[in-house]
Amino acid sequence: MSIGHIRTTEYFDKKRTPENKALIKDEWIEETYHSPEYRLQQKDGRYSHYSKIEEMKNQYLRLVLLRDGKTLREAYFVKSFSRRQGAGSWQKSPELKVQGQRYRFI
Repeated sequence: MSIGHIRTTEYFDKKRTPENKALIKDEWIEETYHSPEYRLQQKDGRYSHYSKIEEMKNQYLRLVLLRDGKTLREAYFVKSFSRRQGAGSWQKSPELKVQGQRYRFI
């Protein structure tokens, strides 16, 4: 299955219920996929795209892509989103902290 020209995983397709489709519009997914405000690479090699959705009270939509950077695995709104400078070896790289996990800006 796919959303527009975006490939999706079987896991995504199973989680994409009618209720979920009503909450997260395909157009928001496509917009965040193609033009995210933030694009990050996680430690496991997957990618996260984030965009603020004004219609959802400025919550951030998070897309999780597989290591290929093209296949969509998950889409959901994050409850907390804060940007801050990293420490130690991350000092010069901007870093994002989301629900207690660290991600590197790319």
